[in-house]
Amino acid sequence: ATVLVQEALIAAAEATKSIMANAGHRKRLHAQTLAAHQWFALIVAAVALVAITTQNFALFRPLPAHGPFKCGKCKHRPRLRRAATLQEHEIAPLSEDASGLPRQLVQQLNCPSEGVSLATQLEFSRNGHVCTRGLFHASEISSIRDVVEAVVAESELQAWQWTVRSFFGEEMARQMEDVYDCEEVLDGIPVAFLQHFNLWRRSAAVRCLTHSPRLGKVAAQLLGVSGTRLYQDSVFVKRPGDSSTRWHADLHMAPFDTNDMVTCWLPLRSVPAQVDGGSGLTFVSGSHRDVAMSFW
Repeated sequence: ATVLVQEALIAAAEATKSIMANAGHRKRLHAQTLAAHQWFALIVAAVALVAITTQNFALFRPLPAHGPFKCGKCKHRPRLRRAATLQEHEIAPLSEDASGLPRQLVQQLNCPSEGVSLATQLEFSRNGHVCTRGLFHASEISSIRDVVEAVVAESELQAWQWTVRSFFGEEMARQMEDVYDCEEVLDGIPVAFLQHFNLWRRSAAVRCLTHSPRLGKVAAQLLGVSGTRLYQDSVFVKRPGDSSTRWHADLHMAPFDTNDMVTCWLPLRSVPAQVDGGSGLTFVSGSHRDVAMSFW
C-alpha cells in the first residue's frame, strides 16, 4: 500500500508539472484548479487505500467522545460490540467515602499528577514501554495493597474458576464448587498466576485507584490524547512455585480496532531482581510495532 501511494504521488506531481508547463498564460488558472482537484482526490484515495489494507475503518467512524461503549444499534464491527458488553457500567463521580483508604489518600488520588516529561513520552513511543518511578509513594502503595488484598481474598474462587475455564471451558468451570475442586482439576497443569478482573466494580477503594486522574493524565500523555477511558483492571497473584509466563502481546486479547491503548503495571509488593528469583516484567523494545506477533 505504501509503495502504491508513493508511486501515485510521484505520478500526480509529474502530471502537475506537465500541465503547468504546457498551459498558456490564459489557461494557467484553470490548470492550477485542475491540479488542486487531482491532489485532493489522490489524498482521499490514499487514505481509503490505507484504511482498506489495514482494515482500520475507524478512520471514517469516530468513536463517541464521552461515556463508555454502548451496544444497542451500534454499527461498529463485532469485536467492538463484544467489548461494549464489558463497559456498560455507568461511571459516577469519585467519592471520598472509600472504605479502607484514608481520606487524605483519596484526596491525593483525585488530584492530577505533574505528568511525564517529553523525553519519557518519546521513549514510550520508540520502545513501547517506559518505567515511571515515583508515581506513587510507598505509604500510598501500602494502603492500596491492604485494600486490594482484602478484595482479592473475597474473590479467590472466581479466580480459580477463571483459570479452569481457560483450560477446560465454561461448562467445566461451572461445576467447580470450591477452590479444592479447581486445584484437583488443575493438578499437574502449570498455572502461571491467578487473575482477578474489574475489582473497581466491587470496591470503591479500588475504584479510587483505577479512576485516579494521576494515572489518567500519564496514560493520556503517553498516547498523545486529551483523555482516556478504563477498559478493565486486573490483579495478578503470582505465588511461589507458579510457572513462568511465556512471551506474549496483550493487544491480541483486547477486542479493539486500534492499538492506541496503554497498560499500567503497578506492583503492590517489592519484586526482587530476576537473578534473585523475582518475577518482574520484561519487554522487547519495539515489539509493539510488530503487527505479525502472535499472542503466545
